[in-house]
Amino acid sequence: MIKAFPSLSNVGSDAFSPKYLSSNSSYLSAASVAEVAAEVAEPAAAVALPAAAVAEEAALVALVDAFEALVEAADALLAALVSDVAAALSEAAAAVSEAAAAVSEAAALVSEVEAALALAAAFVSDVEAALALLAAAVSDAAALVSLVDAAEALEAALVSLVAAAVALAAAAVSLAAAAVSDAAALVSAVSAAVSLAAAAVALAAAAVALAAAAADVPTQ
Repeated sequence: MIKAFPSLSNVGSDAFSPKYLSSNSSYLSAASVAEVAAEVAEPAAAVALPAAAVAEEAALVALVDAFEALVEAADALLAALVSDVAAALSEAAAAVSEAAAAVSEAAALVSEVEAALALAAAFVSDVEAALALLAAAVSDAAALVSLVDAAEALEAALVSLVAAAVALAAAAVSLAAAAVSDAAALVSAVSAAVSLAAAAVALAAAAVALAAAAADVPTQ
């Protein structure tokens, strides 16, 4: 204890210091004083130990407080991290929603394009049908022109036939007149006969033309 508290070894030494004793007595008295001083120092040391314990306890409390503050900071950091993760997830969900909307819009656009292509195909079909009708109309018009041409040819043949019939009638009249005449009239009758033969030939030619015109008339 004297080594632990050297400053207390001289407390009260003046009051107990030998002034008129021998050196041995002085040494004994000094030893007694040292013992008394040591005994006095022990309670002081005992008092200092609780103070140190209190200081250590305060330091421990401060350390606990610091640890709690560190834990609270870690909790706050974790909460912030969770909040950031939640925000990131929300943004990702929004991005996915926007992507789904874009895909839906693209699908709608594809449907509209397909509908437009279908309308174009229907329009092409209508145009082809109209062209087919026009071709049929042109074909009918050509057939009608052919029919008109055949009718005109038939009419010309009929006119020729009528002319031949008139000529034949005139020849017959001439022949009858020649039959009641004299020899000169006989010559005239021969001429009339020749005319009658020519008229017969013309009539036959007209008949042939009429048959040819009838063969050219198209059948429906």
